Amino acid sequence: MSVEQTVADMTSPAVQETKNTRNNQRLAAAIQDAQILVAYAAERGSSVDENVIHVIISSGSAYAAQSMNDDAETAFWLAYNTLAKAVAPVTVNSLQAVLDPQPGATRKVWGLHLSMISLARSAVRWYTTLAIVTLCTLLTIQIYWLFGKQITGDIQTITEKHTEAKAKWEAARLQAMSSSVKNNNKSSAETASQESSSVAISSGNVVQDTSLFTLKAQEQTYLLHKKSSYESLHVWSRIWAIFLPNPQIEVDDPGERRIYDNSILLQSSNLLLDALQRYLLPLLYGLLGTCVYVLRTLSSEISTRTYSEASNIGFRIRLYLGTLGGMVFAWFVIPDQSDGLFKSLSPFALAFLAGYSVEILFAAMDRFLFAFTSKQS
Repeated sequence: MSVEQTVADMTSPAVQETKNTRNNQRLAAAIQDAQILVAYAAERGSSVDENVIHVIISSGSAYAAQSMNDDAETAFWLAYNTLAKAVAPVTVNSLQAVLDPQPGATRKVWGLHLSMISLARSAVRWYTTLAIVTLCTLLTIQIYWLFGKQITGDIQTITEKHTEAKAKWEAARLQAMSSSVKNNNKSSAETASQESSSVAISSGNVVQDTSLFTLKAQEQTYLLHKKSSYESLHVWSRIWAIFLPNPQIEVDDPGERRIYDNSILLQSSNLLLDALQRYLLPLLYGLLGTCVYVLRTLSSEISTRTYSEASNIGFRIRLYLGTLGGMVFAWFVIPDQSDGLFKSLSPFALAFLAGYSVEILFAAMDRFLFAFTSKQS
């Protein structure tokens, strides 16, 4: 007889309704639990003394026949204690949590009859779903953050290059204008004014003129790239840009208005990216690390039949600690200022590591407190 069948038989209504004339209400449940452990030990091939098994079986028969006396009950409890030590750390609660109920057993939820499953199977489904949802959310926000980071970085780089190219072109333009005036002996204010407003200035030197046109083309290319980057930033920020407050400064010129709006959008984007990098992403990485640890531990406990309902309490507490630990660990540990392994890891990797192993976070905090208190003493 398998352990699953034994659990089903012991929890059947016929056994539950059996009455005992003795005043020990715990005895009936203990006999059922002992028989479940006997079935598990037999199925697993555990070494259990034959006398122990005989006492437990005979106790069940005596209890059913209402012929249980004090000596028989004492012998049963001693045999039960020996059996529990032989199969430890497996317990009745862990077996009942891991093994599925009888086939066809249902439970009523909101008027629907759903198939009953074991606590372990339910926990696997719940934590697997949480891990998948966390991973999908993390990937979505991470990709969105990477796009925004790349766009804002390009704007900063292109702005610097455009400013430098424009300064070079202005210097070359003034030099070409001065050379043209000297060569043609035209130094009147009217001529200088006309030449200063001209885009194409000829100095009479082909090499110099070619360099001037090259600098102007380079400046125009950077300007176009800058405008396209800002357009990409506007597209990227459509999700949250509607929540930005209306500008308080009135600007009539369309060009200046565009520059003003772009400046506000760029500053807001940098603030949002910084918040995602410092708070939300480490939080999600910590949660993902905790889910991975829980699933790995859950698999091990189910395999060894040691999972019980009490394990869920520890798992849920670890979810809270790991999630917060991922964010806190990213605050305290700065890779550029750390030594050893921490120096080569990104803040996101450290957050995942903190979620997977909360003990590392506590060890780092204890080390920090010890270093602080030792300096004070």
